[in-house]
Order: sequence, then C-alpha cells, then structure tokens
Amino acid sequence: MAHLGQMLVGSCCARTSREEAALEDEFGEQVLLPKQAALRGAHSPIETSKEDFSPNTIKSYKVHADIFPEERKPMWQEVQNCSTISTIRTVRADVMRACDAKATRMTTSQYVSSLTTVSIALMIYIYEAATYNLIFLGRILPARGKEVLVVPFMVVFNVLWGLALWSYLQAHWSDPGAIPQRWQDFALSLGDALPVAPARLEWQPGKATWCKKCSIPRPERAHHCHICGICVLRMDHHCPYIFNCVGFNNHKHFLLLVLYSSLTCVTALVTSAPELIYCSAAVLHADHDGAKRLQTSEIIGFLIFGLLALFLTFLVTPMVPAHLMLAARNQTSIEGNYTNMPNPFDRGSCAANIAEVFGSYGPDWFIPMRPTRPLGDGVSFVRNDESDTSLLAQGDAGLSEDLEAIWRQRYHVRLPGAAAQQEYGGPLDLLTQLWRRPGSPRGSPSNHHGLNCVSVSPRS
Repeated sequence: MAHLGQMLVGSCCARTSREEAALEDEFGEQVLLPKQAALRGAHSPIETSKEDFSPNTIKSYKVHADIFPEERKPMWQEVQNCSTISTIRTVRADVMRACDAKATRMTTSQYVSSLTTVSIALMIYIYEAATYNLIFLGRILPARGKEVLVVPFMVVFNVLWGLALWSYLQAHWSDPGAIPQRWQDFALSLGDALPVAPARLEWQPGKATWCKKCSIPRPERAHHCHICGICVLRMDHHCPYIFNCVGFNNHKHFLLLVLYSSLTCVTALVTSAPELIYCSAAVLHADHDGAKRLQTSEIIGFLIFGLLALFLTFLVTPMVPAHLMLAARNQTSIEGNYTNMPNPFDRGSCAANIAEVFGSYGPDWFIPMRPTRPLGDGVSFVRNDESDTSLLAQGDAGLSEDLEAIWRQRYHVRLPGAAAQQEYGGPLDLLTQLWRRPGSPRGSPSNHHGLNCVSVSPRS
C-alpha cells in the first residue's frame, strides 16, 4: 500500500518534469536557452561564437537553416561559401532519415512502466467495485439493519463506476489524433505553396509548423509526443495512467474519465462513511459488536477500500476543475504557457468552448463516445476573429465536401505562381533576377550577396 501510494504520488510530482522535457523536445532552444541563462546567472541571451560550436553542432545549424531559410542565421554561417549547398542537402537527408529511425513509439522500459501503471489502475477499479458490492452492500449494510439502502446505493455507485471504467478504456484505446494521411497528402501536393513556420512556444494560429522529429508539416495546435513518437492533433499532454496521449480524438474521454472517477470516489466515501467508522471501531476494540457480526478479513478488506477511495479522491478531484477550466477557455495544458497574444480560439463563452471538445450539445456529452456532431476536424479551428460557418457546416454534415478548400484558406496557401514571386522581397531582388544571366542557378556565387545562399524547401 505504501509502495503504491509512493509510486502514484511520485508520478504526479514528476508530471511537471515530464511536461518540461516534452516542451524541450518540442521547441528545443526556446526552452533550453532561457534555462541555461538562468543556470549561468545571465539576464540576457547567451552569446555564442563560432568557436563554441562543434562540427556536429554546425551541421545541425545548417540543417535547421535548410528547413527554415527565412530565419536569421549566425554571422559566421552567413559567410559560408555557396558551394556547401550540396553538402547541406546531403546532411539534411541523413538527419531526416535518422529522425525517422529515432521516432519509435517508445522504449522497452517506458512500455513496461506504462503497462504496469495501467494494470495497477485497472486492478484498483476492479477491487473498489468488488469490495463495495460484495462486502459493503452484501455483508455490512445487512448486518447493521440497513437493507433498504442496498438497492439505491448499488444503482448510483455502479452507474458512475461503469461510466468511469468505460471512459478509461475509451481514453486508453482511442487514437489520440495522429496526423491524418489526408493532411500529409495535402501538404505534399502543395509543395512550396504551403507556408511552413518553425514551431515556437506561442500561439501560431493559421500556421503549419515543421516537426523536426517526424519530418512533416503539421496543422495548427498539433505537437509532438516524445514518448509515443508521433505528432498529435490539439495535443494536451501524455498521460501515463491511460498509457496514451490526450489529444483531439480522446480529449472528451479523458475529461469524462476524470469527472466520473472523482464522482465515483466521492460517492463511495459518502455512502460508506458511517460503516467505515463502525469497522474501524471494531478493529480497535475486540469486544465491539462489529467484530462479532463480521469476519476479520471482511473488515480489513473494507478498510483498505476506504483508504484507497480517500487517496484517489484527493488525487483525482483537484484535476476536475483544472482540466475543465482549460476546456472552458478552449486551451490545452501546453497552450496554457502561451503569452504572446490572447487566446485566438476563445469562442467567447464557456459552453461554446467546451463544445469544441464535446461537439454540439446533446445527450452524447455525458457518454464516453466520439461526438456525434463534432465542430471541427482537428486540422483547422475556428478563430474568434472570423466567421465559423464553414467549420460548423463541416461539423454538422460530418465531412465537408471540399475540406481541402477550407485548409487552403485557413493556412494561406499561395496561388500558383505566387510562391516564386514571394521569394523575392523587394526591388533589389527583382533587379538581381533580371540582371542574372539566363540559365544561371539562383543560388550561384554571382548573386549570393544580399540573398540567402540556401533556400531549400523542407519537402524537397
């Protein structure tokens, strides 16, 4: 019992560390550099020079520049000769293949640990239900002359317990929201016409971001799980208790799991509190009336049931307002760290924001099943500064006839020919283009002054 409590409490206390590790894995230097500056006692960004970088670090910076050519590069890199383009492309391909190889689902130790946690959680569910029905309702209440309470207590407890177990299995088995193949084909077919931005620890509405782990462009609000090794639509967090990520497809199941589990524990404690006191007195006093009517194993088993219910109540109940408040603001646990702008997906009311998770209001809100009338597809989300007619029509119809047209509008896909025009930022670039010899490659040494030496699409 003590080991179980220590493991569960330790896992909860370590959640912040896991979330920080996930943020570091997702956003890289945006999280690491402020940490390093704080550890060094610096109040300004860390200054680096070319001597501070190893050859492997320099290669990684070249690969990053290859993916995001629009970002400002270190001064020492800007003077690199354009003859390194082919080398950069080779390094980029090698690194992308390595990233794909490293993006495994999870290690053996993580799998065993998560499987053990799930097994313990299911055993607690089964033990609590069996003890409540067989010992409390079947033995203790009749022994105390309270047979009239058996049926109502049994109905209330078992309905809540069944919904909690159903929610747990749905949250565990459901796909959290892996990037759909249709989106990947859509992004691949567009090529350079789809603007792709680097992932940042901030709101990025209407922007496709590049995942360095999966080597794919992903929709807004999607993030990479460093444990599952995949990108998840509208990812909230990775939950070890359900052995799964919480994302667009199973966020509703997780919220119902937390809610129904809390209600089950509170119901068990409230209905059995007098009998728990009664059995505790029977253990302390051998001549107590309860010691004569009940067996010692039944009393001990019932007291263990009460301790587990009390522990789980204090563990799960605080999670209910925390996650419901995030859902009422149309935020995830990751997005709660964003401060660059007001929430662009806030629909203006708690009910409208919760409907983004549960779908249009109906009886299915309270049942752990996929929303029958979803208000989105997980790829694009309605913002508070635009009309929502397209997405609402899509949610009511179940599937839009022209879903990709919505994506094109939402992600500012360039029209044919516009991508090439936008690569030149001003009159100087236009004059350079006209002055360039016919057939000369755009990245040749003759025009590397004032232009990026490397401008390679991440999908090339």
